[in-house]
Amino acid sequence: MTGPPQDDWRKPASVDYALDEPKFMAEYGRSMAAWGNVEHALSSVFATVLDVTQVHHARAAFHSVISFRDRLGMIDAPMKMVTTSFPGKQWVRLNQEWVRLSDAVNKASRHRNLLAHMHVWHSPLAGTFGWKNITRISDLPIEPDERKKVTVTVERMRDYRKSFENCTHRIRDFEQNLLEAMKDPMRDVILPSTQK
Repeated sequence: MTGPPQDDWRKPASVDYALDEPKFMAEYGRSMAAWGNVEHALSSVFATVLDVTQVHHARAAFHSVISFRDRLGMIDAPMKMVTTSFPGKQWVRLNQEWVRLSDAVNKASRHRNLLAHMHVWHSPLAGTFGWKNITRISDLPIEPDERKKVTVTVERMRDYRKSFENCTHRIRDFEQNLLEAMKDPMRDVILPSTQK
């Protein structure tokens, strides 16, 4: 073989001094893929809360909405109905957990938006980093250590990815609890007619 292809992702595609660019781009890809898992898990919760038989149809409807806040709203409305339609502690807990989870996912979406809309820069002293957009570079500190504190670095993206992965796990756990509750909506309710 004569060597790696010209588009070898392991080599910097930009300036020669951007040696950390491949690592940066790999973490960027991992982070965005982790966010995709968040949205997929949410589409599953949407199908579950609607109690549909055609899960893929519900997921398609969920993903047809562009705004992430609107997607969360699509879950919020039926979730409120489901968690307040039946008495019992399981529904109170599910409602409280959904409120916490929705808030956490909404906050995580801000990091996703930052990643999706940032511009990637290279600096001989600060390495590869992401920053708001191309017109805002003059807002950055010149000192490399100060610059790293406010820009998107590999380490910061790794933290974002971990938060996305945590959200996905929490969403999946929540969905399992919701499924169990929906199988027997009155399971923790003691009806007066059954009391002795």
